[in-house]
Amino acid sequence: KLHEIRAFTQQQEEKEALIRSAIQNRRYIEFRYKGSEGLTRVVEPYCLGINHLNNHVLRGFQTEGYSFRGCPNWKMYCIKDIIGLGVINNKTFTRIRQGYRKGDTEIVNIILEVDYYK
Repeated sequence: KLHEIRAFTQQQEEKEALIRSAIQNRRYIEFRYKGSEGLTRVVEPYCLGINHLNNHVLRGFQTEGYSFRGCPNWKMYCIKDIIGLGVINNKTFTRIRQGYRKGDTEIVNIILEVDYYK
């Protein structure tokens, strides 16, 4: 499945900037993940922050693509393990998925999370 991608990056800061923009604009993102480099995932990004191991992480709802644990499902991704990140310009999500926990307790320092009331 082909999507219109705005940008690709491998740098941590650039990845986080793209994720922040996607969260603010409720745009889907597409990427490959360490260990399954050739297989793409499509994710609704909800929360960016730092976990208890001091890793920068993304909490998202995976809607399409490869998944070891099944899809659709809530997932936590380490930013450093995301490869080939792109924002899907023509695909947005308008509602908050069931199961999202505002103030995610697995993320000890929240950088940005989706606006619950937008």
